[in-house]
Amino acid sequence: MRWSSGTAGSCWCTLTGLTGIDDPYEPPARAEAVIDTSVTPLAGSVARIRGAMNEESSPVG
Repeated sequence: MRWSSGTAGSCWCTLTGLTGIDDPYEPPARAEAVIDTSVTPLAGSVARIRGAMNEESSPVG
């Protein structure tokens, strides 16, 4: 497909409410996991994320 100068940059839809684009970033009030990736290796980061996900999905009772 070839774009003409009249259609370059145009979009058939309008997206709004995108964080970092037209909506400010709002940090979570209570994060399930906080990982400093400058000191935590990738494998450790993944393990912490998976642990947080498992805790969240486990039944409360």
